[in-house]
Amino acid sequence: MRRRMRLRMEEDMLDFAFDVREESRLSCQIKVSSALDGLVLRVPAKQF
Repeated sequence: MRRRMRLRMEEDMLDFAFDVREESRLSCQIKVSSALDGLVLRVPAKQF
């Protein structure tokens, strides 16, 4: 699966998140489909 580069707006919003990693995404940017069956997500312990 090809990794989509984060847009500038998403990068700016992630500046305020905790435990951001290279592969971090805003959940509203993930398009849900059957191709994600079996996907394991990691959610930071601290959130706003």
